[in-house]
Amino acid sequence: MIGLAPSPMQALRRSWTLPRAALACAAITGCAAFEDNAAQVNMFATHHAAPVAGVIPNAGEDDQPRVFDNDEGWTITLVDAYIVTTGARLVRCDSSVFELDLFWGPCPEDLRGEDLELLSVAGLGVPPGEYCELQVDFGPYVRPELGPGADAPVHEIPESPQVEGASVYLRGLAERNGEQVAFEHRATDRVVVEFDLVADDPTGEPTTITTDEGFPKELTTSKTYDEFFLGVDFATYEPAAYDAELGELLVAITHAFEGTVEVAPD
Repeated sequence: MIGLAPSPMQALRRSWTLPRAALACAAITGCAAFEDNAAQVNMFATHHAAPVAGVIPNAGEDDQPRVFDNDEGWTITLVDAYIVTTGARLVRCDSSVFELDLFWGPCPEDLRGEDLELLSVAGLGVPPGEYCELQVDFGPYVRPELGPGADAPVHEIPESPQVEGASVYLRGLAERNGEQVAFEHRATDRVVVEFDLVADDPTGEPTTITTDEGFPKELTTSKTYDEFFLGVDFATYEPAAYDAELGELLVAITHAFEGTVEVAPD
């Protein structure tokens, strides 16, 4: 299984650039060879504040700003915030790579949405076997072109024009002792987060995907959005320097787990 809520100190292999790996069927001898014996994998996305004493706190209601304190004593209100998932792939332990299909294109995850709410992002029928790595891409958002008669998109289109071209967008207000600092930050890098499914498993075993279970294997990526602001003193921080680190912060706050129900660690 995929470990829950790894800290930045855990030995997860994570990178900034897209790996030069074969996609989907390129690493095996054709797709038809496994279509009849495929095991369905579905990937979801969610978000929440970091657990405190084994409990995931409530930082805001659905479709409302997220409000929380950071370790520098600032109360932060996230008025507008998005993280954009643009791709994902599974790597089998024999190095075969399987690109998951995005169900409705890039997913702009609105952090104002209800905490722990699941967004269906991607899936694929893959050959049964042992899988050693999950890779998740975050990248610049491109607003879909909706012509006359086009169906409404499944993923909600962000209202803010600043989300266009951003992989991460954060806008809000920080307050401490009567001082208020408005902030707005964007990352435009393409970021890949790599989860080592072997090193991150308590037993040191890879994730096994089979057709015997009778239902899809479910994997979920989650972001602890309040940790974007760990160590940030809004009285002295440099916004441009923070923007430059935002992609790296996204890597640090993203974790993955097997299934769709997240349980805070004790």
